[in-house]
Amino acid sequence: MHPDMSTEDIEVMYISGKDNVSVVDTFVAKSSLTDVEKDRLSQSVRHLEGIKKYKNGDGSSVWTSEDFTDINNAITAGNAKLG
Repeated sequence: MHPDMSTEDIEVMYISGKDNVSVVDTFVAKSSLTDVEKDRLSQSVRHLEGIKKYKNGDGSSVWTSEDFTDINNAITAGNAKLG
């Protein structure tokens, strides 16, 4: 859990997630990956999975109306690429 987060903190975290979507998309588009690239892809997917779970101090989700479509798609595609 995290202490109650400000709107700005949540926005920064959401943008960070969107940046990781780009990283995942780049690796998913490659025909093959090196071990280093696989590790980076795995870290990016884990990061995306983690930010979706962020909670306020009272246990409620920090997320309200954010659109997680791209993030969910990146998680699915990244996990599929990692096998």
